Amino acid sequence: MSRGTLRKALEVLESEGLVWRHVGKGTFVGHPAVRVSLPADAGAISMSPREILEARLMFEPIIAARAATSATRSDLELLGKYARKADDAADWEAFELWDRTLHRAIAAATQNAACLVFLDIVNRAREQDDWSRAQLPPLDSPRPIRSRAVHFTIVEAIFNRNAAAAAQAMRQHLERVREVYFSEDVSVETAGLASPSAGLVLRGRKR
Repeated sequence: MSRGTLRKALEVLESEGLVWRHVGKGTFVGHPAVRVSLPADAGAISMSPREILEARLMFEPIIAARAATSATRSDLELLGKYARKADDAADWEAFELWDRTLHRAIAAATQNAACLVFLDIVNRAREQDDWSRAQLPPLDSPRPIRSRAVHFTIVEAIFNRNAAAAAQAMRQHLERVREVYFSEDVSVETAGLASPSAGLVLRGRKR
């Protein structure tokens, strides 16, 4: 297979917790991430992209707030890693992989299996959402940049154990996701960019 295909396969395995990679050292078999078995018919649930996003706006801010009070040191390390992976993505396929992985890791940080079930159902629906994927703007255009910039604000709030700030940042992020998917005329000048703390060490590079 080509090197590009191999890199994508390793990214998927890493996002699932089956391997871990260290620059300059190699790729190693790791412990799989916590998985929760879904009902056999969960993937057959019919949900529109708008319904998925509305449900995420209802529940994910609460999940982020709980993660801020329950995340372990290992959870926090993974959140920083996945936020950087999403920020470094070169295309939508890679970005969506790490975006789904980050949001699931936030749910895992609540230490609540029901939150994991919710994110697994959401992620399965997102993977099958060909309509929305086909009409996405370029990854490096203003709306996607504004949306993913808030990832670092969410992670910083969780690191700081600030539940209210984590919920607010998650809500802001998902509202910006809605702009990416459903709004055709968004005023970038009036909407503004996310302004995470300048001292945040998680960021791979500043926007």
